[in-house]
Amino acid sequence: GQGWGRPGLSRATAVRVAHSDLGEPPDSSRWGALEWGTSSSLVSDWRLTRIEMGRSDVYRALRGLINSGEFTVGERLPSCRALAERLGSNPNTISRALQLLQQEGLVRSIPRHGTYVADLAATADRLGYLDEEAASFVVRALSSGFSVDAIRGAVESAVTRSVGSRRPMFIECNARDLMEMGQVVERIAGLEMRRALVSEVGLPGRLDGVDALIVPLFHVGEVRAVAPEGMPVVEVAFVPDSAPVLEIASIARDKAVSVASRSQRGLEVLASVVRQYFLGEVQELLIGEGPADLGGHGIVIHNNGSELTDAEIATAARAIKLTTAIDGRSVASLRPRLDRLSVSPRWTD
Repeated sequence: GQGWGRPGLSRATAVRVAHSDLGEPPDSSRWGALEWGTSSSLVSDWRLTRIEMGRSDVYRALRGLINSGEFTVGERLPSCRALAERLGSNPNTISRALQLLQQEGLVRSIPRHGTYVADLAATADRLGYLDEEAASFVVRALSSGFSVDAIRGAVESAVTRSVGSRRPMFIECNARDLMEMGQVVERIAGLEMRRALVSEVGLPGRLDGVDALIVPLFHVGEVRAVAPEGMPVVEVAFVPDSAPVLEIASIARDKAVSVASRSQRGLEVLASVVRQYFLGEVQELLIGEGPADLGGHGIVIHNNGSELTDAEIATAARAIKLTTAIDGRSVASLRPRLDRLSVSPRWTD
């Protein structure tokens, strides 16, 4: 199995602990982000940890979400509890991070109404903040004895390294996730990205002009196996959304449950995730090329990678779509990790 939950616990024990500790079925975001193990298995080496994002991590993540447009001007932010679940932190830490953002003017708090994104996040005031940061850097550099030309050159070089020369590509296994997940990752990183399917990575010329691959954890092994030697691979963690997990965990174990996909690999990954939350028997349905009739297979669980049509899904007595969201720590660390990459001249024009 895939080993979601606390290390060392069986699937049944993990679910019982989740009920006793949390008062509800297991939610992966409460248990932290995914860590990649050392075995060759792509599925069995995922583990959930109790590591939480600290205030500075949460501050950077929320600031990035605001500046990227994920939260728009005037929008009410989710509750501290909801943000904690999304970012893998706790409500108190979220509250302290919001206080920092309020001090900067990025958000405003209205008693008994909530916290809202302030106009500062998308108006000329942002340029004022940038001017202050730039001025502070220039003053420090001048006081350290650097010339104006040296400072100007350093800024231009930093901009070129961080934006001008960065050409990442997002990789996914199916077209729908490639578009949807790719848009999320692009907003978080603040960079335009090319996109390609896993099956295209090894094609001649497909990675020309690309200097880094951004890959969901569950595809890292596949991509590394076909990517050119020396090509940096930056992993991002996507975790199941709590709503479908709750729905799956609430199914009585004597119910007929099936997972469906048009690829063997996708079927194996989906089944391994479902078995962490549903304690009964799970049937695996490998769908062929023609139209599929899912009637008679009980509750059918699918995801974007299943590549089922709406008409096919409608034939099931009940269908559950297992959706995912990017893990909070991946939000906070993605751009810094990209910025730290040392790009080989092989991948520059």
